[in-house]
Amino acid sequence: GDFTLMGTYSFTEARTAIRDVTLSLGHSTLTDYSALLTWDRKPHIEIHSGKAELALHEIHTWLSSSDSLTPFMKELSSLQGTLVITSMQGQGLISEPEKWRMRMTGEARKIELTSPRLPAPVGINYTFAVEDNLVDITELSARMGSSSLSHVSALLTGRNDPVLELRSGNAAINITEVFGWRTWHPALEHLLQGVDTLAGKFTLTALKISGHLYRPE
Repeated sequence: GDFTLMGTYSFTEARTAIRDVTLSLGHSTLTDYSALLTWDRKPHIEIHSGKAELALHEIHTWLSSSDSLTPFMKELSSLQGTLVITSMQGQGLISEPEKWRMRMTGEARKIELTSPRLPAPVGINYTFAVEDNLVDITELSARMGSSSLSHVSALLTGRNDPVLELRSGNAAINITEVFGWRTWHPALEHLLQGVDTLAGKFTLTALKISGHLYRPE
């Protein structure tokens, strides 16, 4: 895609400051970006401000072509939608971005993903705030087929073994549809073994769950 870069910078032997940077690549943009880089024994960065809009379809395509996808993204056939970052600040060693202290707010708009592991496309919208090891998600809505989640609020704590706290939300589940998907999930198929038909709708008016994200059992 087309690439443009504008902004101002100043530098000394010890520091480089960049201000009001605007960068665009394809349909993705970074705006109002300002940062200070300190070139001491362990180079350090301070991010003072920034906003971004990331076109996920383009990013998924670029990463696929360079074989740089995460294990989760490798499972996706397609990824659509926009990730909007409305504010960002942070600091840390340039050599250790995974340890940066970050504060970030934004929203996911009209995310849609498909995967051979899913029986139908999944659509998601939500707002988020990130601060160091905390991810606060609010107003999440999601849909797969005719089943849906709405008004979901959740807190994710930790990086290596994150804990998920689902604080509120509603769900409407089409049992007839889910029964037809049972062959997609071995545990569900085992649970419903011997059941020939299952129909109806299931509604949850309150959701509260807490536990390790990667160890739901």
